[in-house]
Amino acid sequence: MPLLASAGYHVFAPDLPGHGFASKEHDFPYGSPAFAAFTNELISSLGLRTPVLVGTSLGGHVAALAALTGAAPPPALVLIGASGIVTVDRQTISDTARALVLTDTGVREKLRFVVADPDLVTDEWVREELRINTSPGAREAASDVEHYVRTQLNDDVVGSALAASGIPTLVLWGERDQWMPLDVGLRVHEALPKAEWHIIENVGHAPFFERPDLFAKRAVEFLAEKCPV
Repeated sequence: MPLLASAGYHVFAPDLPGHGFASKEHDFPYGSPAFAAFTNELISSLGLRTPVLVGTSLGGHVAALAALTGAAPPPALVLIGASGIVTVDRQTISDTARALVLTDTGVREKLRFVVADPDLVTDEWVREELRINTSPGAREAASDVEHYVRTQLNDDVVGSALAASGIPTLVLWGERDQWMPLDVGLRVHEALPKAEWHIIENVGHAPFFERPDLFAKRAVEFLAEKCPV
């Protein structure tokens, strides 16, 4: 975020319901459509007319859905290792269950699955992840999200609609992504033939974390053309 902000962009990074420090109500319909509706309500409440939407993993699906269903299409969309653009196989879907293993060992293994360099997974990061994801309601919310991904995500893919929308899109994919493997990214590339596409080498599912400099460079170059500051 600081790198994008230093390029002149005002960055908002909300926690979706059930995640981080957001509320974790038991009756919220945890899944991409509800997250997208929440995102568009947030955009409206903040008075943002046409913000660029950036989403990673399931958040990429949320960003794409919000872009397609909002009051006005965004000037640009950035997707990182995004799910929900094309269908994925059962094994890829089953990996989401890693988020439900809320023990020190389970969280450590999940984080190592997210990044290419296991040395990036520190004790401090593990403790923070545990603290947030064992807060009241977090376990139940995570279980509901996992259920949505396992049973409904493939029914809600948006690749065709996004390709037809004409929304300028940047797709970034970690070369060593295990959560959304590169073969999924290549199929996303086929589904969005007009999108700008980059593979970021030697990183996993979170290139913005492992290589924030390169991630920001790609994003700013794209945004400078589509929606300059």
